[in-house]
Amino acid sequence: MHFANAKMIQDYSMFRLGVKNSETQMIIEPWTSSLWAKGQLQQAWFKVKGIPVDQRSIRTIAKVGSLVGKTMAIDENTRYKTEFVRIKIACRDIYEVTASSEGNLGLHIYDFFYELEEPDMKRLPRKVVWR
Repeated sequence: MHFANAKMIQDYSMFRLGVKNSETQMIIEPWTSSLWAKGQLQQAWFKVKGIPVDQRSIRTIAKVGSLVGKTMAIDENTRYKTEFVRIKIACRDIYEVTASSEGNLGLHIYDFFYELEEPDMKRLPRKVVWR
């Protein structure tokens, strides 16, 4: 028996196969590596204050974002703004990100402040259930 190719999977994924006199169903879906993932990280934009203007390399900004989650994107338009830098951060719960964190740049220690920009609620559940 040979495995189905991508075209066959796409064609068969439109059908729901059931067994007579039973509630059992078989659904054909393409394989994904996230099949056994515990959950999915939420993503949102944060205004981050406290990064020195002369230290705002992409690597440094990504490091500051990684203090509270995973840095996904950096808004280049705010990179050299004096007030803040916008960073898109992924984490378990965007509403649980601390308001500030401490980190070092070179041999100096800084406090960084994170302010959540409210996400589009149609795309993001308020509470995530973890297995």
